[in-house]
Amino acid sequence: MTGADDQFQMWLMDMDEAIERLRHSVSKDVAKALDFTPESLITLESVVLAKYGCIDERRSHAFE
Repeated sequence: MTGADDQFQMWLMDMDEAIERLRHSVSKDVAKALDFTPESLITLESVVLAKYGCIDERRSHAFE
């Protein structure tokens, strides 16, 4: 395995917990709407845009 493969495996192993952290960081109504359907991407987009007004702002918080 390469270093990139190792990083991907670590990222993949954290996904379940990362999703749960996201769901706990939003309101119950929003968490309920994040149901893994294509339509829930609209809700996710709204959450991200509300928190980060522009891509530069998002990049500045990339490793929080």
